[in-house]
This record gives sequence, structure tokens and C-alpha cells, in this order.
Amino acid sequence: MGECIPFPSEIRTDDAPLIPEGIYQLAYVYHSTFMFMGRQPKVAIFFRVVDPGDNFGIVLPAYYNVIKFIGKPEKSGSFKVAKKSSLARDYCRVFPAELNPRLDRLPISKMSNVIIQGTVRTVEKDFNQREIPEAVRYSRVKTIELYRL
Repeated sequence: MGECIPFPSEIRTDDAPLIPEGIYQLAYVYHSTFMFMGRQPKVAIFFRVVDPGDNFGIVLPAYYNVIKFIGKPEKSGSFKVAKKSSLARDYCRVFPAELNPRLDRLPISKMSNVIIQGTVRTVEKDFNQREIPEAVRYSRVKTIELYRL
């Protein structure tokens, strides 16, 4: 019989982790609202990799534009999204049975009850489209959907 490999007991939260690109099983950790460059409201959703292996426990962000904040920007902050936004579409991919979700009350924390399949990409260019040196590249979640067996 094969040897069992134990899962790591701690959650790895490197500042800007880099893992191989691909499709991973993810679990929701938390979300946070913030203002990007002082003018674009955004939400960052943090997911933990739950696939067994070297990347288990690594926390990666997914970034989305929002229309406005409801309240102030903070951890678990409220926001409103556009109907055609990436976040609204990804949310509906995760919860396809939920018809016409309220875009000003999108319950992101509901993702903590499901395993999500996410596409992870390496960020290779900065906001000015300049090449990022390999030593400081990092990974982020590009798209999400409900994990299906």
C-alpha cells in the first residue's frame, strides 16, 4: 500500500505567492473592498488552494471591479456590481440556481459553503504593461466556477 502524506497544518499566506498556472480547487477565505489608485472601487476575494500537493494552503486573490461601495472600504465590506461585470458572471457560475441575484447585496461569503474551481494565472505585466521580472512575479485567480466532480 502507498505511503500517506499528511496535509500541512498551517495556512500559507505569502505576500505574493507564485504557483504553476492551471486549474485548482479553491475554498473561500474572505473578501475585502478597497480603492485602487484612489479612484477605482474594487473587491479582492481571497481563496485557499485545497488541492493536495505542494500548493495546498496557499492563499491567492481574485480582483474584481465594482460600481460603488456600500459603506466604507474594509474587510468583508459591502458593494454594488454591474450586471455585466466579471464578478456578477463568476458569482452566477458558482451559484447557477440563483436567479436574478441582487447586485447591491451579492453575498460573497456564501462561497464559504462550496468548493470552487479556479483558473490561476501568473501576473507577467504591471499596470503600465511593462514586463515584471521573473523574480517578483505572482499568481492570482483569474476566473471561478462551481467545482463539479
